Amino acid sequence: MDLATLSVLGVIFLFIAIISFYLLGIQLIRIFFKTNRIQTLYLSLIFIFGGTAIVFLVLEQIILLHPSVDRTSIPSPRSFFQYNDINAFWAAYLFAIIAYISSAISIFCVNVFTLTFFPNRSKRPLLLPLLMLLSYIIIILFAPHEFVQTGILWSPEREEITEIIISGLFLPPIWVLALLFFYLSIKMKQKGNIRWRQTTLLGIGQMIISIAYTIEILNAPVLFSLIARIGLSLYPAITYIGVITPKWTKRWLGG
Repeated sequence: MDLATLSVLGVIFLFIAIISFYLLGIQLIRIFFKTNRIQTLYLSLIFIFGGTAIVFLVLEQIILLHPSVDRTSIPSPRSFFQYNDINAFWAAYLFAIIAYISSAISIFCVNVFTLTFFPNRSKRPLLLPLLMLLSYIIIILFAPHEFVQTGILWSPEREEITEIIISGLFLPPIWVLALLFFYLSIKMKQKGNIRWRQTTLLGIGQMIISIAYTIEILNAPVLFSLIARIGLSLYPAITYIGVITPKWTKRWLGG
């Protein structure tokens, strides 16, 4: 497949992911109002903010792909606050920033959700991912960027050292959570807790979303970007099975 086809497929899977994220987020909010389980509220926020991030990433592309945009006048590297005109590139980066902030909030909610598995623990472990994600947002706002086209899609890129710092701030809070779910699963199995399979499934889901975010933030080639977006669209379904445990899954999940 050529780059254009891969890019279009990537956009299709983004739309599937948006629908899946919002449907699960709304379903979890309904469950929260019935049960008042705080874990369910945190989960709903994960998917609502995650879905919002994807929506604004799509809007960013819609603006930049509009026929009226003059692509011969791509701004030189600059931060968000250095734009002199409110043009298509300014609007696109505004949407990108909203997507970045929404993603950071979603990831922080995953951290909060995971900490609920340790009810007697201090909330201090949340300070580190919070500071890392806040630093990530500050750099996104103030670091110079320029728009680069890959296939038919556009993405804001920065100096290599800046991209490394951004990756170092954004990715560890995601990957640590994936490993933590697997750790919890092992401990639950050792204690004879029948829900260890569901926790393993949550770990698999978190691993998939970690890989997807890593591919996206590193601006990988279009084929890998398509794989990442397929992963994004699968994540809500895997989490739904792990949390809600539909009847048809109880036999092999043991919930």
